[in-house]
Amino acid sequence: MAECSVECYSGRHYPERPRALWWDGERLEVEETERHWRTQGVAYSDPILYHYQVRTGQGCFHLIYDTDRETWSATRSECRGLRTVD
Repeated sequence: MAECSVECYSGRHYPERPRALWWDGERLEVEETERHWRTQGVAYSDPILYHYQVRTGQGCFHLIYDTDRETWSATRSECRGLRTVD
């Protein structure tokens, strides 16, 4: 995972929906959020992590927002969803 910058829509809470991320100096718009979920360790003091599986024009990424450090990290991931077969 590498730290990155993410632009988000924030309605009721931050982060609600990623809109773009900066990867290797390039701004990539999020075309679709394939999946999102929240995790927390077993201790009450463990940070809450928000996970987003997103699709961009340059491929798919797994984004994580760490609520304690207030930082984003990203890694390339496999795209999920419907695939067409020729």
